[in-house]
Amino acid sequence: MTKTESLLRTRQEICNRLAQGIPLREICSMPEMPNLATVYNWLMPGHAAFDAEFLDRYRVARMWQAEALTEKMLLVSRDESMPNDAKKIQIDALKAASAKLDGRKLGDDKPRQITVKVVYVPAS
Repeated sequence: MTKTESLLRTRQEICNRLAQGIPLREICSMPEMPNLATVYNWLMPGHAAFDAEFLDRYRVARMWQAEALTEKMLLVSRDESMPNDAKKIQIDALKAASAKLDGRKLGDDKPRQITVKVVYVPAS
């Protein structure tokens, strides 16, 4: 396998794990995975390591991650071995995480304004 094929496979595996509901920080702590800063560099337009195709796949994976967290809420709610107060805490945490990923589905549909400052530094 070439280095390029290995990199593509790693990036796909990151997206697959995200879509399963695994947090990116946890994925990046796994021995065979790149560190968090490397993944952020792949996602950062303007960075030398930026990969637009990976960014597109990453966004889709995050959408599916929200779905996975929503499904986990249902599983927790049906878990008869867990006390109700523990269920509530876990469901609230999952709901907050899922809403952050895809807020429109859980009622957080307020428009947000983001201001970005871009500084162009020409290469020497």
